[in-house]
Amino acid sequence: MLYCAGMEPKPLSEPELLRWYWMSLYMRLPVAGIAATFPSEDAARARFRDVRWPQGIVCPDCKSNRVGQKTARDIYKCGSCGHQTSVTAGTALSSTNIPILLWLLAAEEYITRQATGRKNMLTNASFMAFLGTRSNDTVVRVKRKLREDLEPGGTGVLLACIRSPDGDDRLAQTPGRDDFDALAADIFQRNQVRVRR
Repeated sequence: MLYCAGMEPKPLSEPELLRWYWMSLYMRLPVAGIAATFPSEDAARARFRDVRWPQGIVCPDCKSNRVGQKTARDIYKCGSCGHQTSVTAGTALSSTNIPILLWLLAAEEYITRQATGRKNMLTNASFMAFLGTRSNDTVVRVKRKLREDLEPGGTGVLLACIRSPDGDDRLAQTPGRDDFDALAADIFQRNQVRVRR
């Protein structure tokens, strides 16, 4: 077979590379879904704590690991300097009354809609119903924080909480057209299974 310049695979465009990013995040979500993986707020809070402090709780002020928990409000107090902190302090989830489990469910929904091309359906009204709030300001703030955390270059704390530990090897490499098409087909199949549940 003779080589022809037109036979080279066409590189992915910027929008396709962004879609690849969202599809790769979607494939790293737990297959059973967030609700089944974290059946309670306590399970979600424990996962968030383990992701934030994998070596154990550390005081953000003095970096001491002599931190104990005050049970009343799930606040941690440093035994060295007395500083008090919470699991969400200093993260995208700080200063909100939204439960951690709902944040994880919202992140899953956000990734799913981006990966499956249904992002235009993520209106403020539908997200208000999803979060169970009547405040448009809350919805706008949550969507902004999700974007800051999940989009390329974001902090990724929510992403680290919901990502399945076993990764797909092909997601680490630079995608080609065939990879993109194959992953899109996998996403379609996986989304069909999730919709039926």
